[in-house]
Amino acid sequence: MAWLLRCLLAASLHRMAAGHGALVSPVPRNAFDRQLPRFAGGRGSECNCGDVVAGCAVGARAGMNGQSCFWFSQGCFIGCAACTGTNIEPDGMSRANESGSVARTCARGYPPAGASFEPTLPRRLWTMNLQHAANETGADDVFQYHPWRAPGSAPVADACGVAGGTSSEYEGPGNAFFSNVSAPGANGTRVAAAMGDRGSAVLAPGAAAATWAAGSSVEVKWGLRFNHGGGYQYRLCPADQPLTEDCFMRGALDFVRGSQALEWKNGTRAAVSEPQYIDEGVIPVGGTWARNPIPVIQGKHAGCGAAAGAGAGAANATDAAGMLCRQFEPPCAGDNGWGVTPGATDATDVMGACSGSWVDGVVVDRLAVPTTLAPGLYVLGFRWDAEQTSQVWSSCADVEIV
Repeated sequence: MAWLLRCLLAASLHRMAAGHGALVSPVPRNAFDRQLPRFAGGRGSECNCGDVVAGCAVGARAGMNGQSCFWFSQGCFIGCAACTGTNIEPDGMSRANESGSVARTCARGYPPAGASFEPTLPRRLWTMNLQHAANETGADDVFQYHPWRAPGSAPVADACGVAGGTSSEYEGPGNAFFSNVSAPGANGTRVAAAMGDRGSAVLAPGAAAATWAAGSSVEVKWGLRFNHGGGYQYRLCPADQPLTEDCFMRGALDFVRGSQALEWKNGTRAAVSEPQYIDEGVIPVGGTWARNPIPVIQGKHAGCGAAAGAGAGAANATDAAGMLCRQFEPPCAGDNGWGVTPGATDATDVMGACSGSWVDGVVVDRLAVPTTLAPGLYVLGFRWDAEQTSQVWSSCADVEIV
């Protein structure tokens, strides 16, 4: 059965590899082409809704306009030195060996990075497989080497993301794409970017998108387009230093715990009643990560296994066909079922009031700005480690500390 489970998962990930997420506020460098007419009102890009022709109401998600949600790293597994660039796991890692365990090797020229291959995330913070009977390290747990299972330890191709997530040789269904439609100076944009470009190199600095006082608490927001579970962290790197993962890790910011909230596009807010944080077994050591509070909606083979008719109020409820379920209980009231994301063309592109491919709002957090920060210009890095796929989503925004 393990091989069947993996085949089914691979087929699902081929459809759903287009997962997107991005920093919304402060507005990131990654949204540099949001002013192009092509992307106005959520058109021309799937970052705000599925209707790339007519667009949709943007509201609180205005900072995701353009292609901000197309900057990520693909094929990133914990314990590997580099990302593979594809959505296919390295040889030996994606299938069980004769003893029933998963081979722990990074093949195809990706040797171990010296870190442990063992997942560190406690099961209570998983966002996938929660309803599955799989052992925490068993062969049936197909997500165990994906980034969120050891927060911060998976490699990235670039700390500000890669346009399209990978090189053009892997472009297309099941991988990613990036539309090269802008030119320097056109319609107010600062830089042109193409598939495979590294954000730290091509996304030019701009005026500070936010001004923060040292010692204060500040509000930040991020949004998702296709949900892949996992969790996230915010970090600061001085703007006059190379924007590397090491620099951002040194500047990991603390959450104001309990501040996590949801904000819908019309401005309505609701606190997340029980935000989940983790600061053990993570990278950087001593840093804190927050769990993505929006549950994935996925088929039975992703670890639900509920019988048809279980009831829409249950965390593992199925639809009328008995095929879809939420991985954990949604964090808002009124999530009694699923609707199709506006403009959706994929049957898997569904969402509830705060579940699935949630394009109706953003996740809000408050961060503690260290009192010891020297005044000056910094770059805020947002990193979202996915669990359903081997992807890490990155955004970078200019901020000033006073």
